[in-house]
Amino acid sequence: MLRSPSEKRNERFLLLGFLTALGASVLNGLMPSVSKQLLQNFSPLLFTAIVALSPALVFTPLSIRAKENRHLKRRGYMILAIMAVVANLIAPYLYFVGVKETTASNAALIANAEMVFTIVIASLFFGERLSRKGVLALSILAVGLIAVITNLQFSNSISDFTQPGNLLIVGACLCWGIDNNITSAISQRMNVARIIQLKALISGFGLLGLAIVLQGIHIDNTAVLLGVIAFGLVIFSGSFFLSIETLRRLGAITTTIVFPMNSVFGLFFAFVLLGEIITPIQIASIVLIIFGIYLLTRRGSVTREGLDLDQI
Repeated sequence: MLRSPSEKRNERFLLLGFLTALGASVLNGLMPSVSKQLLQNFSPLLFTAIVALSPALVFTPLSIRAKENRHLKRRGYMILAIMAVVANLIAPYLYFVGVKETTASNAALIANAEMVFTIVIASLFFGERLSRKGVLALSILAVGLIAVITNLQFSNSISDFTQPGNLLIVGACLCWGIDNNITSAISQRMNVARIIQLKALISGFGLLGLAIVLQGIHIDNTAVLLGVIAFGLVIFSGSFFLSIETLRRLGAITTTIVFPMNSVFGLFFAFVLLGEIITPIQIASIVLIIFGIYLLTRRGSVTREGLDLDQI
C-alpha cells in the first residue's frame, strides 16, 4: 500500500522522536554514576546550581535565532516560569541529594517513578490515553521494572525504598511528571532551545543565589569544578535538549514509556564505572523492559488528543 507524503513525513517525525529518546536515555543512564563520583567532593546545592545553569550557556545562542510557530500568552510564560522552579530548581536538587545518599543503580531504577506520575497526570488532565494494547505493554514493562528494582527481594526493597535518599528521588520524579506534560504542550508553541534557555536561566540563577546565601562559594578542587561544568554542558544539557525534543515529537506518555531504557543504561554504567553488581534477575528484567517498550511503540498503543493550546 502506497503511503502519502504526509504519512511519510509523520513517520520520519516519529522515528526521530524515538532516536532522540534513545539518546536521552543514554545520557540519563550515565547521569547517576558520573554525578555520584563528582558529588563526593562537591556541595550538592552548588553542584545543582552549576548544572542547572549550564544549558543556558549552550542554548542561548540558538534561542536568539529561533523562530516561534505560535506565541504563548502571558499566562503561558507564567506557567513556564513556575515549572522552571519546580522541575529545574527543586527537582534536580532533590535528585542529586538523593543520589548522594543512595547507590547509583538505585537512583537509576527509582527514577522510573517519573513514568508513573507522567502517565497518571497525562491521562487525567492532558488528553493522552493508553489503549488496551498499550495497557498490556505497560503491564509487561511494569513487571520488568518491579523485578529490576526489587531483585525479587521485596522485604529488603521496601526497606530500601523508604530510605531518605530514595524518597527524595521519588519527590523529584513527581515534579518531573508534572513538568513533562506541561512542557509537551508548550513545546507545540515555543522553540525547544528557547524553552531550555528560559528554564535554565530561571532555575540556574535561583539555585546559585541560594547557594551563595546559604553556603557561600567555596571550591577547594579546581579539577572537580571543571568536571562539574563539563557534566552540565555535555551530559545534563544534552539530556535536557533530547528529552524536550522527544516530548515535542512523541507526547508525554510515549516519551516517559520509552525512558525506562534509562534503567538499562543506568545499570550498565553503574557496573562499568562504579563496579556495582548486576544480577541475572536484573538482566532478565531488562529484557522484559525492552520488550514492553517495543510493544508500546507500536501504532495504536497511545492516543494523543492533546491540550487545547489556546488555553496557554
